[in-house]
Amino acid sequence: MTAVVATAQAYTSSAFNKAARKVWQKKFGSDPDTAAQAFLDQVLGDALAEDLEGIKATQLAEQAAEFWDWAKGRGEGKIQVRASVTICRSSSWRSGS
Repeated sequence: MTAVVATAQAYTSSAFNKAARKVWQKKFGSDPDTAAQAFLDQVLGDALAEDLEGIKATQLAEQAAEFWDWAKGRGEGKIQVRASVTICRSSSWRSGS
């Protein structure tokens, strides 16, 4: 049995790369180097329209730059963990007691 899955990219390569270059220049002061461009190509390859509805190419490029900046701080052979805390304040939430 084979499955056919239709996927539409969220952005054209030229539109995403243009946005990424602009973001990289603002954040890092230069165009993406070879390693960064390879990373951006992977991000673009995973950027499906159905997953990113309402997200602009610039927004995705900004998130990619933030992650790239964080990841480059990892020393060789070391583990780096990125954690996020979300606090929910809702009147419908009740404790177990």
